[in-house]
Amino acid sequence: VIFLTAKALHQDLLEGFESGCDDYVCKPFDFNELLLRIKAILKRHKKEEEKLSFGDFILDLANYEFFYKNQKLEISNLDYELLKCFFENPNTLLTRQFLSESVWKDDTTSDKTINIALTRLRNKFPKLKDHIISVRGVGYKLC
Repeated sequence: VIFLTAKALHQDLLEGFESGCDDYVCKPFDFNELLLRIKAILKRHKKEEEKLSFGDFILDLANYEFFYKNQKLEISNLDYELLKCFFENPNTLLTRQFLSESVWKDDTTSDKTINIALTRLRNKFPKLKDHIISVRGVGYKLC
């Protein structure tokens, strides 16, 4: 949120930031400066969106990396895609059908293949094991 206003008093600026704005621009303003301020805000927000987290785990989407307490962990492509699904949908039941389409990019992946992949993922990252819950006959949930 950028406030574009004629109110140029310092108190107005403070109130603007206290109310949650990202930037405060007083009229008259230079259009090129406004564009640069917008680009800076978008850049900051994009960096935030490039990382997904759950507890002490962070999935860095921009660099294809996975961290636990700021320590990098090695993951396979399959692990990455599974974690991405769970981290994008925490506390949501992900059906095997959804996982099949999202991770394997088809709807014919067998339940056994999905179950084995999730078992391996849970065993590979014991700190996540208790958070990836199996809902019998339906799918899995990260909580």
